[in-house]
Amino acid sequence: MAVLYRHIRLDKNQPFYIGIGKTEKRSRETRDRSAAWKAIASKGYEIEILFDDLTWEEALQKEIEFIKLYGRKKYGGLLVNITEGGRGSCGLKHTEETKQKMKNSNTKEVRDKKSKAKLGSKNPNFQNTWSDEKKDWMRKLNTGRKLPLEAVEKIRQKNIGKKRDDVAKEKMSLDWQLNREKRLEGIRKGWEKRRLNNPSKFEKSNKINRLDSFFDVKLMDLVGKDDK
Repeated sequence: MAVLYRHIRLDKNQPFYIGIGKTEKRSRETRDRSAAWKAIASKGYEIEILFDDLTWEEALQKEIEFIKLYGRKKYGGLLVNITEGGRGSCGLKHTEETKQKMKNSNTKEVRDKKSKAKLGSKNPNFQNTWSDEKKDWMRKLNTGRKLPLEAVEKIRQKNIGKKRDDVAKEKMSLDWQLNREKRLEGIRKGWEKRRLNNPSKFEKSNKINRLDSFFDVKLMDLVGKDDK
């Protein structure tokens, strides 16, 4: 299934973008948007789902029809769509100058600069609190999600011999201290869950007491590391 949506600019109450996606999520995303789209969206816009029960082929055809209906701004219309639709970005050919700009904007130095610009209070999610419903939704979304073995191996190879600088170490230390209680509570809940799910393991002799003692020692070790 696929959806067809349009973005409506609030300053003029006019459509300025037509798009498609496999789910409604794409209509809310701001990544991979053109500079023209971002310039208008920064002033405020609304999202309207036009169709939500299309096949992918039908969505491609509808996208062409609606872009033709409103017209692209490049040719005197209303929309900032880069292509005529029906093929997504596959119908777009970048010039050599654009390719070089894209290459220059993705260097390690640029990525590091962008990353540092969003640290701490500069991060849009800094001190955000999520509702229980939102947390449950995120948990269900990621439950059972696993990276392909190729991706895991690629990450492992990338980190072999990698040394963290003092700034990264300090950040990790601060993060651990701020989240100490949550980590310890998570460990305790996990331990209790194991006990409830496998009661037979704790029936024989004095095993449960030994395991509890072991767990308490581990907690003390963790706390001790924080206090040093």
